[in-house]
Amino acid sequence: QIARALDVSDNTISKWIAQGMPVLEEGGNGREYAFSPADCYAWRRHRDAEARAAKAAADRSASQLAMAFRNLDEEDANASAGLTAKQIAEEADADYRYQRAAEQRGELTR
Repeated sequence: QIARALDVSDNTISKWIAQGMPVLEEGGNGREYAFSPADCYAWRRHRDAEARAAKAAADRSASQLAMAFRNLDEEDANASAGLTAKQIAEEADADYRYQRAAEQRGELTR
């Protein structure tokens, strides 16, 4: 019943119980589990909110790493936010060629 209420499978409920979903009465040996739907729903919302926050933090970290890799600051990153992967690769290749030419001219050293 709780699986239907939360619109998930029975296997998902079993997994969530192992992950700490609140249970009123343990089941087993022919006895059913007892749940408080309100507690289970609140647990799920809290779990989903934590997952969204973790994903947002990971996205921010990935964005910062990408900016560091491309040697950009916030302003440059905002200006090039809509670039495709191909455009980024072309930009990186052009920068590499520029740096190599500057090295050959003696403007840069290894």
